[in-house]
Amino acid sequence: MAKQKPAPKKKPKKSAKPAAKKAKPGKPAAKPAPVADRSADLAALGFFRGEYHWEADRDVPALEARLRLLVDHTGGVVSPEQVNAVELLLETEAPLRPLAVRAAYECMLRWVEGYRARHPDFRGKPIGEKAFTRGCELKSVLFPSPAPAEKRPPPRFVLSLFWPDDTRPCEVRFEWAKGKWAVTECERI
Repeated sequence: MAKQKPAPKKKPKKSAKPAAKKAKPGKPAAKPAPVADRSADLAALGFFRGEYHWEADRDVPALEARLRLLVDHTGGVVSPEQVNAVELLLETEAPLRPLAVRAAYECMLRWVEGYRARHPDFRGKPIGEKAFTRGCELKSVLFPSPAPAEKRPPPRFVLSLFWPDDTRPCEVRFEWAKGKWAVTECERI
């Protein structure tokens, strides 16, 4: 019987990605700057800390309703921008409900057009604006935590409302710009 030649060894393939650089031993990784905790200010405004949010039920004159106000916290820390947003909303005298309902109505019209595009046999008509306005139910206001990458985020909040005869909420996002609240986005969840 003849001897077989040994199979040649294959070299391992080099990956297309370069290897990650090791951190220099003298310089630790940069950590984000700590946020000043303003949760004591929220407690002074009558909020209580829940498991996920600081919460309070309040009459909000700008939204013409009594709503649940929820302030998001990251590890129990509330940012100054969030407290500022709460104070601005509670002090605002300009009516924000018409802006929110109008944004939700336009969102509903876009949703109906999308539904018609997917279902060409659909013959229904969207609800009229007056009936929609009367039937909208405002649910809660959330003051989200700012992203760590944002240097100076503007005050902002998210209003949850329900369309008439609908079980899925619509979120209207407000942001403080040029001395007043403005709608930045509206979407159905």
